[in-house]
Amino acid sequence: MNQEINSINQVFPNTPANEKTDAIRLWIQSVIDRMQHYKAEHNTLLKENMTQLELSVRKAKLDDEEEGGSLDGKVAKKARIDLSSARKVE
Repeated sequence: MNQEINSINQVFPNTPANEKTDAIRLWIQSVIDRMQHYKAEHNTLLKENMTQLELSVRKAKLDDEEEGGSLDGKVAKKARIDLSSARKVE
């Protein structure tokens, strides 16, 4: 990106006076295009990472619920089993 920004310093001194405005416009457009490209790439990576984060949070919540705890600080209720009335498997 720095090379793109500095390119105007290489092109501008050798540009004829009547073409400087067009040279600046082209340079500005190339910088804007590059910035839009990086912004789109950033948004794609952000969406992918947010999905991974959401899945990790869900998995952590499910794992915690299976262990009898809860992520929000509440203790999960455990079922009481009456051993005398439970069927015995022989």
